[in-house]
Amino acid sequence: MNLITHETAYSLYPHATFEEGRSLVISTEGSRQESARRKYAKRGWTMVKTGQDEDIRNARSDFTPRQRHIGDSRCWTIPILPKLDLSEDLIAINTWELKYGVVEVEDPEKLYANPNVNMKLAGRVEPVLNFMILRWENLRYSYLVVDESVHVYLCPALEQSSERGR
Repeated sequence: MNLITHETAYSLYPHATFEEGRSLVISTEGSRQESARRKYAKRGWTMVKTGQDEDIRNARSDFTPRQRHIGDSRCWTIPILPKLDLSEDLIAINTWELKYGVVEVEDPEKLYANPNVNMKLAGRVEPVLNFMILRWENLRYSYLVVDESVHVYLCPALEQSSERGR
């Protein structure tokens, strides 16, 4: 995943993206990303859909489970020059966590009875991005927050500040 602001270009998973040509597929409900995934697969990228042991256990892998923030030491950051006279770029305060969860099978009997089901999918380790969206009327932007204690701490403070603003 890569993004750019008026101050900085960021690559969140640079080694996997640019050195290994791999993309971690995060399952999203009603996903419209399939056409983009097909496009990049045609260009040579490998779409990683399940957790690979070498990624999960290797602390150097981009796909190791961990909490992250935009611009952390795992990112590649490139300053955009010349520096513009605009407000500060606040994107780096967004956080998320990459986790892996085992996909459970609701009814194993149906699984074994259905010859069209790929048995390799049962119990697979699937990547998940964990975060909460912090959205408040007196905040100019929405933010991704992984730490629930930060979310719990900020909500009453934001509520008080919005009551003072009325």
